[in-house]
Amino acid sequence: EAVNITDLSKNKEENKRFTFIRSNSGPTTSFESAACPGWFLCTAQEADRPVSLTNKPKESFMVTKFYFQEDQ
Repeated sequence: EAVNITDLSKNKEENKRFTFIRSNSGPTTSFESAACPGWFLCTAQEADRPVSLTNKPKESFMVTKFYFQEDQ
């Protein structure tokens, strides 16, 4: 769904679906939905695949733990 990011602050309850709780575990980070606890951002292991949500973060075919690198 296309959303204008400048409109997100207008409706706090509706914005919750775009809010994620960031959890760091060693070198990886996961993002759990604030609106739907137990659902995590995920993507496929192949490059250039879309991001979606899963409630099965342990399944090996979906990536739910992400690595971030700081710009130097």
